[in-house]
Amino acid sequence: MNRLLAALLATAAGATIAAAPAFAQNDSAAYRKAMDKIEADHKASKQKCDALKDEDVCEEQADVARARAELAAVQKYDNTTANRDSARRKLAEAEYELAEEKCDTMNGNAKDSCMNNAKSVRTAALADLGTADKARTTGGSGTTAATAGAAGSAGLVASTDTKDPVKAAAVEKCDERGNKT
Repeated sequence: MNRLLAALLATAAGATIAAAPAFAQNDSAAYRKAMDKIEADHKASKQKCDALKDEDVCEEQADVARARAELAAVQKYDNTTANRDSARRKLAEAEYELAEEKCDTMNGNAKDSCMNNAKSVRTAALADLGTADKARTTGGSGTTAATAGAAGSAGLVASTDTKDPVKAAAVEKCDERGNKT
């Protein structure tokens, strides 16, 4: 009888511990509290920026920090696909705006190169969200745009629609090597 009672207590304790993270993810009060703290931290960071020379860059850094914290809060408390993708999209946009502010301090070719790099990073981040969406809608079958063109390039590089000349040249080089064998 004691063994049965001990086994039941152990099972109940294990189930309680296992269920705790699931309840924590849907705790709207904790989520709201985390978001309020993030907003307060963001306002404090922006106020500190007022005294700095590069105020715009500092404010964009505060926006990126807020977007990262919001993504972490969403992943911890409100981890639905739509909310997670929205938070990731906000982070990608905040990082792009920060890069844009940093590029504004440059001149000539350096500025152009910086802006092109910022745009390609944002495009890649947003494309990753789109690829994840396609993978979910196809049921994870792996038939996404990235794998559809793999046969034409010896299975190494999928088709690309990039405007980055460096990436386009790398894809062409891989295609040439695949056709020579």
